[in-house]
Amino acid sequence: MFQERVLLTLISAFAGGFIGFLFAYGMAVIHRRWDFDRARKESRQKHIAAARVPLDMIRAEIQSDYALQSYFNRDTELGVMRQISEAVFSLGDTSLQQALNRALRPLHEYAQTTLNPKPVGEKCLPNIEEILKSLDAMSH
Repeated sequence: MFQERVLLTLISAFAGGFIGFLFAYGMAVIHRRWDFDRARKESRQKHIAAARVPLDMIRAEIQSDYALQSYFNRDTELGVMRQISEAVFSLGDTSLQQALNRALRPLHEYAQTTLNPKPVGEKCLPNIEEILKSLDAMSH
């Protein structure tokens, strides 16, 4: 009788511990999944910002009344376009990548133009607007 109670108590303790372990393991898996989703969303937002900020600055530079190419010019073109391209391609959206590919040539011409860049820059605006609209749609 006493041995049966001890055996029953040990089995109950083992079963309770095992059930507790399974519950804790399940909660850890759920928590990890939430952390992964949060990190993925944060990474996506960082890539969107990495593409949006330079494009906003280029757009403001083109729309400005002053023909100062202080941010996007022949000296900074490679670095700025690399940042935008890496961000866009890391997002993995093919329509956004195609919009960027259509914008590369006009943006290059704008960066290389030194005399009166405004007309050349205005040719870039529709492409920039298309990319920014796509980024807006992705961020929501």
